[in-house]
Amino acid sequence: MSLMRSMLTVGGHTMIGRLLGYVRDGLSANILGAGILSDAFLLAVKIPGIFRRLFAEGAFNSSFVPIFSGTMATQGKQEAKLFAEHSITILAIFLTILVIGIEYFMPIFISFMTPGLLKTPEKLKYVIEFTHITFPFIIFISMSAILGGILNSIDRFAAPASAQSIGNLLIIIFFIFLVGFTQTPGHLAAWANLGAGVIQFIWLYFFCAYAGIILKFRIPKFTPQVKEFFKKLLPGMIGAGVVHINLYVDLLLSSYLPEGGVTYFNYAERVSQLPLSIIGVAIGIALLPMLTKQMRQNELKEAIFTQNRATEFVLLCTIPIAIGLMVYSDGFVALIYGHGKFLEHSGNIHQTAYALCGFCVGIPAYVLMKVFSSTFFARKDTTTPLIIGLISVVANFVLNWYLMQYYQHVGIAIGTSIASWINALLLAAVLKKKNMMVIDAQLKKNTPKILISATIMGILIYYIEPYFLESMISGGFVWKAFALTLLVSIATAAFLIPAHLLKCVDTKSMTDTRKS
Repeated sequence: MSLMRSMLTVGGHTMIGRLLGYVRDGLSANILGAGILSDAFLLAVKIPGIFRRLFAEGAFNSSFVPIFSGTMATQGKQEAKLFAEHSITILAIFLTILVIGIEYFMPIFISFMTPGLLKTPEKLKYVIEFTHITFPFIIFISMSAILGGILNSIDRFAAPASAQSIGNLLIIIFFIFLVGFTQTPGHLAAWANLGAGVIQFIWLYFFCAYAGIILKFRIPKFTPQVKEFFKKLLPGMIGAGVVHINLYVDLLLSSYLPEGGVTYFNYAERVSQLPLSIIGVAIGIALLPMLTKQMRQNELKEAIFTQNRATEFVLLCTIPIAIGLMVYSDGFVALIYGHGKFLEHSGNIHQTAYALCGFCVGIPAYVLMKVFSSTFFARKDTTTPLIIGLISVVANFVLNWYLMQYYQHVGIAIGTSIASWINALLLAAVLKKKNMMVIDAQLKKNTPKILISATIMGILIYYIEPYFLESMISGGFVWKAFALTLLVSIATAAFLIPAHLLKCVDTKSMTDTRKS
């Protein structure tokens, strides 16, 4: 399967999942608004979500997939299956002990994770109650990461990519049919989040079984593959998931913000993560197995070619998306969240949109980090991204703490973007120093053309957007959707026409990773 085809498969399913996620978030904003309950619920989701992103997304894509793929290629399917069974058993035991411990010491744990809540006892109370419900989510979603890694390793990308959609559908069903059956809407949202983790695990287990890989819990053995996996797990967890560690630092600092600050910040972050979820995750999942294979076969020239085409694809997608999201920030926020209790205060949309603009600055960097880190992971080097990641975490904390003093939640978003660029540029610099990054003529030629096309688009839509803004904020959902769709269509045409005239993209070379 070609890189482009793999990315489109994962990206397509991820887009569906993200769109359903926006429906989920819209319903959440509708019943929770922007206040104590919404802040508490979003914190209760974000806390296990940080563990999920560290254990599941970052760690397994960087550590599990190369070892599982290599074992299957050299020792066969049965040995790879045994490696997966020992790994999933050890991880399940560890996570169960972790969850039990944190559930028992939840008040202390929450006070440590979000110290700013100590000044708001009512919000702290709800965060503790909601996190009691949501925290076991990490067990099911981490098990799902192993199942998804197995399916990705055998080139079955659709089922793992669609798991998020299944989880979001369950949450939507909870929000539509079960409102009023729990103590507060926040309790309902917490139970829905846990249910989403369970259903995703069941979904992926079924597809693994359908592919002929039925995993069983075994008495764990530390085989050479298992030892290698857990040896690389911790640095891989931090290195690949550093963008998510930074988001947690943001969340920790946002616990000091006034009421509603967590909600504004979190909703803006979710919108800005659309390119990372669709393009970044897709390219990370599709690129890693391909680079691993090329590195294993000593095809360095082909690997560099693949990296260049992935970088070109990222720039082509993320630069116009970042500009478009920034210009249309109020419209996107109004369409997704501008309903029910969220509209009770008119400033909610604008405050969320300001934070979204801050996040947009870092969108290309978020995704480029996935490309550059994949090259390190393909060479089984998790230490370098770890060191660079730690530098980025420190920069993120310092920048955010300073900027939030002046710009509150918007300052945190801006600081996060700057820290992400520091991370991406440092990864690129080290790759270049190690001769693992050679920018070819095609990338040098097309990057300025992409920037020119995106600038033309940005100028045009900047002058068009004010004619639609008031209607997008105050109009009904149908009009908001129509107006935003029209504006996005104009923006897309405004980018693609000059991009086509300038011949920015060589589609044929992007779909062919065998040539250099």
